[in-house]
Amino acid sequence: VYHGFGMTETITHIAMRRINGPTTTDRYHAMPGVSFSVDINNRLMITANHMSETILTNDIVTLHDTASFSWRGRYDNVFNSGGIKLYPEDIERKISTLLSGRYMICSMPDSTLGQKCILLIESDDESSKSLLKENISKVLDTFERPKEIYVIHRFSETENGKIDRNATKAQLRKQVDS
Repeated sequence: VYHGFGMTETITHIAMRRINGPTTTDRYHAMPGVSFSVDINNRLMITANHMSETILTNDIVTLHDTASFSWRGRYDNVFNSGGIKLYPEDIERKISTLLSGRYMICSMPDSTLGQKCILLIESDDESSKSLLKENISKVLDTFERPKEIYVIHRFSETENGKIDRNATKAQLRKQVDS
C-alpha cells in the first residue's frame, strides 16, 4: 500500500511512500520527472516536467536528496516555544498510539516561553488527563510535552471535514476565557 503526495497545483501525485510491508518508510520518493529542493525555512519546492514553474509549498520537509523527503508538517502550524521550533504534526504522530479520538497539538501564549505547547482533545470526558500526561512523558522529549491538556466537546471543521486548527483554537480561547 502506498501513500501519495500531491496537490491541485501539481495536477497529480508527485511522490509516493510505502506504508505497509517490510519496506515501510516515512520518505516520499519522487515520481518520474519530478525533483525537490527546499527554501531557507525547509518548505518543499517542487519542480516537474509537466509544470511550467517551480512550486513553493507550505509543507515543511526534511530533504534527503533531490528525489526524496520526509514530511514534518505545515509551515503555518509551526511555533516557537522557549526558543525551540515545534512541529505539531511531528508531535501528533509520536502520540498517535496513546489517543483513539481526534486531537491536535497547538500553542497558546505564555509569559515565560512565548508560546507553550498544548494538547486539545475532542471528547466529553476529562477524566483520563492525568494518565495521558504520564504516558505522553514516555514518548515525547521534555520540550515537546504539552504544558496543558484541554478537552473540547467538538472541534471546528473545514468544509471537507478536516480539523480547522485556527477555528478550534478560537473555540478554546472562548472556553478558557469564560
